[in-house]
Amino acid sequence: MDHAASRIGGPGNPLAFARRKLRNWLSRYRRMPWRRIFCDYRRARALRRGPVAARAFVARPERVVVTLTTVPDRAGYLAPALRSLVDQTWPADRIVLAWPGFSIRGGAPYPAPPELPPGVEILPCEDQGPATKYLPALLAEPDALLVIADDDVIYPEDFIETLVRAHRVDPRAVIGWRGWKLRDGVDPRELDHVFATAVDAPRDVDILLGTWGYLMPPGSCGDAVHDFGGWPPEARWNDDIWLSGHLAMRRVPRRVIPATGLPIETRASGVAALTFGINRSGHNDRTLIEAFRRWW
Repeated sequence: MDHAASRIGGPGNPLAFARRKLRNWLSRYRRMPWRRIFCDYRRARALRRGPVAARAFVARPERVVVTLTTVPDRAGYLAPALRSLVDQTWPADRIVLAWPGFSIRGGAPYPAPPELPPGVEILPCEDQGPATKYLPALLAEPDALLVIADDDVIYPEDFIETLVRAHRVDPRAVIGWRGWKLRDGVDPRELDHVFATAVDAPRDVDILLGTWGYLMPPGSCGDAVHDFGGWPPEARWNDDIWLSGHLAMRRVPRRVIPATGLPIETRASGVAALTFGINRSGHNDRTLIEAFRRWW
């Protein structure tokens, strides 16, 4: 998509904006069986209370590494999301939690890492902004299928299995559970979201949204994704547009695939969230979309 900077404004009518947000929220349930909705919420409640029994590893030819990060204010809220990534029908080969020493948001030090569920390990690194959730892992695991997740979501038990199965069918694409299809002149906050639980066939998108997670094959984005030099400073504050922009530059397809499981936000989603903080106005998102405009 060709996107002209002067044609993107902010959200329009507040009431219409609220209705659109409600429609997005409801649409995630569009193709979900009621029994699955009930089971996913029941599992989420159990994972908030404590760990579940470990599952047996499933042998496969692919090496699968899950990566995520957090910010100091969320350090005490990680357990449910981490437990959900351990409690998978197809467990990952490795789960890494990128843990810097200091945050670039004000220079706040990170606390000592909390006690982690078995199967999750700390990946020491420097803070690169939100993209820290995948940049250190790209260097540490260049040959793995990288599953990029958020720290404030309880992922369904077949999250990894669904992604890997879809990758086998479409091995070049970066495959996710949620995304945006850009529309000329439309502020990203006004875009309808494409949800895995609302589509019946793979759907091409411009930007994959990490809040519901996505899988990236090795070599998809190249070394340039590590270099913020020459880009607007706003690039530091958006991980999803930054990565999808680099994928678009390399003509790597970005697709949302059908799924029945429901990612469920935790209490951490309201703590130090970019959406409610530094990215609240939408300026950073709009600026970065414009920076990549020739490639969408």
